[in-house]
Amino acid sequence: MLIYICNAILNTGIFPDREKNSIIKQILKKGDDQDITNYRPISLLTSFSKVIKKLIYARLFDHITTNSILVNE
Repeated sequence: MLIYICNAILNTGIFPDREKNSIIKQILKKGDDQDITNYRPISLLTSFSKVIKKLIYARLFDHITTNSILVNE
């Protein structure tokens, strides 16, 4: 079932809106915890989004290297 969904996303180019949502957590870098500039945001994505991201990266990288689209520089 996951393969079917992944292929449908790649064929149509449409990523489900429901999977675009993430949870943003604020992580204290260092210093005073009352100063908002001492925090950095972390986006927590669903596992499905991560799988799709890696799949798209792998296919795009393969296409770029196979067709010599990018120069070495």
